[in-house]
Amino acid sequence: RLVVDHESWIMNLKEANLYDYPIWYKLYTTRAAYNMKALRPVDWSNLIDEMANNQELFDLYYKNYWKNSPIRPVCDAECRKRMLCDCKSGRSHDRRHFCEDVEAKVDDGSSKSWKSWLYRGLTNSEENTAETTTEKWRVPDVLYIFRR
Repeated sequence: RLVVDHESWIMNLKEANLYDYPIWYKLYTTRAAYNMKALRPVDWSNLIDEMANNQELFDLYYKNYWKNSPIRPVCDAECRKRMLCDCKSGRSHDRRHFCEDVEAKVDDGSSKSWKSWLYRGLTNSEENTAETTTEKWRVPDVLYIFRR
């Protein structure tokens, strides 16, 4: 069996406290909001790729993610990459594999983004990645300070 659609419903907490009962509103249905034909994994992957290239579509996703709350943090490019990467990778050890293409698309398709230059150095070689650098210079979990 397949999931054919998803609905998200919200309520206004101030109204619920005022009237002593919640009044529920349908916020969106997934297929209509994101113009999806179905909710198969390939459809979700296509949506994520499209959100990486389409700021307006991502803004709609971000609004729905926060349930249309008037109080939500601003989401810059790094936040956008992190959120799309979280959607794309289901397991933490898969992040590097799944996130590179999403990050590149958010960085305007450039594989020579400032982040890659910063992590890899001026040569931008594949051998000098962030993981190998951080393993050599690991920061201790606890720092002890002694005074005399």
